[in-house]
Amino acid sequence: MGALSNEAQQHFDAQSQAIATCAKYYFSNGQVAGFDSISVEPSARPEPLQAIFDSIEEKYQAKIDDAVRMGIEAYQSRNGGELPHPSVIASALSAGKSVAEGKYNQAMFDGLAQFDDISNGSYEQAAVVPAMTVVTIANVIANSLPIVAMLPNPTNSVRVPVVAVRYMTDSAFGAMAQGDYLDGANAALPYAEGRFAFALTAESATPNVYAVTARTTYEDFTAKTPNENGDLLPFLSGNVSLRVNGRELAHTRGDQNLSVAKGSVSATIKRPEIEIAGTTFTLNAVSVNIDTRTITATFDQALPANTAIEVHLVADFDAKDGSKKHLLNPVGVSLEPEYDLIQSVPVVNHINVSYNTNNQMANELGVGFVGAALAAMQGKYFLEQNVRLLKEAKDRAKYTSGDGAAKRIFTFDASRGATGNLTAAMNTTADLIREILKFIQFAKLKIRQASGGATVRFGLYVGDLGAVFFNQLDSSVFTKTGATASWGEIVRIGTLNDGTDVYHTPTAQGVVIEGVNAAEIMLVGNGNEPARNPMVGTITQPPIFREAKPDTRDIQFGLHAQMAAELNPLERYADQVALIEMINLPALGA
Repeated sequence: MGALSNEAQQHFDAQSQAIATCAKYYFSNGQVAGFDSISVEPSARPEPLQAIFDSIEEKYQAKIDDAVRMGIEAYQSRNGGELPHPSVIASALSAGKSVAEGKYNQAMFDGLAQFDDISNGSYEQAAVVPAMTVVTIANVIANSLPIVAMLPNPTNSVRVPVVAVRYMTDSAFGAMAQGDYLDGANAALPYAEGRFAFALTAESATPNVYAVTARTTYEDFTAKTPNENGDLLPFLSGNVSLRVNGRELAHTRGDQNLSVAKGSVSATIKRPEIEIAGTTFTLNAVSVNIDTRTITATFDQALPANTAIEVHLVADFDAKDGSKKHLLNPVGVSLEPEYDLIQSVPVVNHINVSYNTNNQMANELGVGFVGAALAAMQGKYFLEQNVRLLKEAKDRAKYTSGDGAAKRIFTFDASRGATGNLTAAMNTTADLIREILKFIQFAKLKIRQASGGATVRFGLYVGDLGAVFFNQLDSSVFTKTGATASWGEIVRIGTLNDGTDVYHTPTAQGVVIEGVNAAEIMLVGNGNEPARNPMVGTITQPPIFREAKPDTRDIQFGLHAQMAAELNPLERYADQVALIEMINLPALGA
């Protein structure tokens, strides 16, 4: 580790220590240990756990152990009984520590007290902060996926505890319309995370120049075209990424761009040349106009048709106009007696709730509003984050696939007699799946070789059709969990006899594409340590309440967060993804 700076080395050592300490404290011989944090000496507790205990009243401390247990149980229910990696527990505790030690405005607690004056609920700081801490710890653990390494510390949800409540979006933003339900078919579409990706189009007079103007909504999310009638999108000038066929060519992540609020900035060209269909194209310049919200890329020649040229942006919720007014209102959800809520990251969200709804939740569900609302919004955020990462990994596999070791796209033709696919003898669905397993094995071989042996486990992500087909395998080939994912979850449905875990990501989430006779399945490898996973992230501040504004009928809560989750910048580990396209499958239903 000599190449690391002192600061980086200290950070790495702290992460390693936190993971090792949590592994010893919470697990024993592959099982959850019988931990009782109240009865042990303070010196025996993991550092972030002790810091939480130092920050909350003694009567709430036992709830921290409960949060860890609930999170582990929820994680196991979604992952075939498997225990989370110790790094997940360490990340959850670190997130909980940041909540417990946070500095909060007394006005928020005063607002909460006014809101709950009817039922005399306990909303002083001593009760609210532990509630947010407990929810955050549980959510970090429960919503984690094995392929996403949150370097201490990610968050998790107890499968949306507000079960009898439904939420819908309160505004049009990203790919969601106003009034979309969070537990409906559009549950995984971008809304709360504040991430945008727009396709650039060639200018008619100069076909080697491509441009796009960023808007707050999409005209066509699949095509990544902005809504020309939508509001201009304020975005972070220091977090712009230009990508061609899934590969980043230029970005604005230099320190000189972090605080630019007007004028134009030039992106740093990371990779000036890219080869497409045997021809080399050169990126000459990328200009980002902060005033017009326009991104322009100039190449030495026009790119081939169907080339994917995109700019990836992060909404700037802190941007203000000349009158010092914010240009973007926080997106959020409105709470109804049968509804779920969303949390907006990277910057701000809010949630509205009425007195009647709050009383109904308290009386019928026995759920405190602060905890339930926070769990719902955190759950929405992490669902979006996981779906986005899977989609970005799939794009990378599609656009970077080549021959030999670089091959990442495989086509399985289920037609009888198709040349070379050995399917002529298939008589059952199980026979068909066994033929597909050959392609999965080949893809695993390519991934493991390319990662230098760092890949130690694989997950297979399938849609609705794929889930049905895989569940036809007998127990000698496939061990089923009995789980089926709803629109708002990704769950493990079983494990192949070679150890490959199979996850159901509902087709409506858009990770894999399925038709009547065709389906995609995506293979993702896990690294032998968190930093070698295909996706990595960290939490500076988990999504938590920072403000409460009551009036005579309802109250609005404001959430704030600062988090990161990306494809691994170490490209050999980001390439642990392959896509298998299955065609001419037997039809299921109409």
